[in-house]
Order: sequence, then C-alpha cells, then structure tokens
Amino acid sequence: MDVTVYLPDETGKWAKEHELPLSRMLRDAVDAERRRREALDKTKGEAETHELAAREANDYGGFDEFTARLHGTLIGRQSRGIHGSVDVYQGEDGKLYVHDYDGQLHRDVDPQDLSDHLDESTYLRTMRTLGKEPVIDIGLPE
Repeated sequence: MDVTVYLPDETGKWAKEHELPLSRMLRDAVDAERRRREALDKTKGEAETHELAAREANDYGGFDEFTARLHGTLIGRQSRGIHGSVDVYQGEDGKLYVHDYDGQLHRDVDPQDLSDHLDESTYLRTMRTLGKEPVIDIGLPE
C-alpha cells in the first residue's frame, strides 16, 4: 500500500541528509503500535474485578490499610515464596498497577519502570504481554 506522509521541510531535509530509511522506520512504528493495541484489546477482554488488601503511607509515619477494588487484568506475577507475590495489573483505564508482597499499591506505573518491581524474566514476559519492547539497563555502577 502506498501512503503519503508529510514532514516539515526542516525535518524532511535532515532525514534525507542522514539517509534515514523512512519507509522501514514508519513500518516498524506502525507494527509496534499494532502490537501494543492488540495486547491492550486482549487484556481488556479478560478484565475482572480484583479486591486487593492494600496499604499506603499516611502523614503520621504509619500506613492506612484499605481494600482496593481494581477493575482490570492480571498480566504478570512474580512469586516471592512464603512472602506472597508482586502482581501487575492492567486496568480497564489502560494504566498499570503494581501490588507488591507488602501490600503497597503503585498506581499508573510506567511500563519501563516495571523492572524496578519485577525480576528480569517476569519483566520480560510482562512487557511482551503489553506488546512493548523491554529495555534492560546494564553496565551501570551499583
């Protein structure tokens, strides 16, 4: 299929000077967006209501405990043995929620930040479920 794409003059000139493979770049971007939307549609079709025992820090140095009624799909789980698990949900609103073994509920988590909550293999599976490319940082000082 032939598609005409408009680029501002400055952007088009720069792309041509740098010999960018625009056709391939557009195809790759459209394929990635397609995977992302198909994954989102699939998880929305599997949505359920989950009641989570949650807690959040309060202004007094302690925690407020409550039940979070989350409407969405469980898309990733990392077992923590006797301590429970870290669960990743995609809400019907499209946002990501992480409920950890300690009852902490992290709301509207950026997909790339899932690696802060999950081990590498669970992170990889969860990102693929989302139709996103996982990014793992290596070579950084600890």
